[in-house]
Amino acid sequence: MLCNVSANSAIILQYHHVSEDTPAITSLSPKQFKQHMDYLNQHNFNVVPLEQLINAIVNKTPIADKTVAITFDDGYDNVYDNARPILKQFDWPYTVFVNSDFVDQKYSRHMSWDQLRTIAKEKATIANHTRKHDYLLHKPENLTDKQWQQQIAADIQHVEQRITTEIGQQHKLVAYPYGEFDQHTQATLKSLGFIGIGQHSGAVGHYTDLTRVPRFPASGIYANLDKLKIKINSLAMPILSLEQADPVVRQNPPTVILSVKLDDIHTKQIQCFNSGPGKAIIKWLDDKRFSVTATKPLNTGRSRYNCTAPSKQKPGRFYWFSQPWVKND
Repeated sequence: MLCNVSANSAIILQYHHVSEDTPAITSLSPKQFKQHMDYLNQHNFNVVPLEQLINAIVNKTPIADKTVAITFDDGYDNVYDNARPILKQFDWPYTVFVNSDFVDQKYSRHMSWDQLRTIAKEKATIANHTRKHDYLLHKPENLTDKQWQQQIAADIQHVEQRITTEIGQQHKLVAYPYGEFDQHTQATLKSLGFIGIGQHSGAVGHYTDLTRVPRFPASGIYANLDKLKIKINSLAMPILSLEQADPVVRQNPPTVILSVKLDDIHTKQIQCFNSGPGKAIIKWLDDKRFSVTATKPLNTGRSRYNCTAPSKQKPGRFYWFSQPWVKND
């Protein structure tokens, strides 16, 4: 339950493979995963179903301090073999985002519907990751923008129906493939009543935009527990509004404008960094609104601006916001 002392912030952890023989960039070993789970258990974190956390954000109900939701993208069978036994030790819920075509076509290294039904009976949420893990920003040349969004909508609705038919669940949670989205896809999901979940970092809370929900990646280079501890204990930046926040880079370097509730934030200690060139430039526009711009053009591909600021009332803890960017060739 979401109880105890309210912080109105929570963390969503994102994993892919839990294995020693899969691509390192999206993997961590079962030993590392057990270390992560042991840390959550030893420090009394409140592990809840993702849909319960999202409902608390939607309804603006209290969120207990140290609340975490655990998620896995792609539905790999090593999650069933290696992560599931560890999670069962703690009796913890978790979410698996699946590509329904991969399950239907019985792709190797992916869970079957039978396996997904098994974990669904053991507190797992089965959710939507699109049919074939397509790049949602790569519009086919023969389609108009409207036709492409209609195709994305049909794709998402198809997956949701497959999950409902096979598992009996329908949560309307979509994890964007590769964490990529734009303002058009956000609008499409919102019109369908779906929640859009990314891979950019940051805590979540009552100010979170539910078409771009952040998660902290915890695999590959992000699996180091010492570094992950800081993120697990972070707070959701209280963003009142975002301007120029479409992740698709059209002016390079891009500028995003944040309006932030600053009651508990040391404003002079706000720092923003770009995952490529380094520290970003902060320019205050008024007493609660500032812009963030990288010092150099962004490289092709995915990157992000990360902004952090220490809390006044919770010493040692930081507010965290992430703006994802995608620069195409």
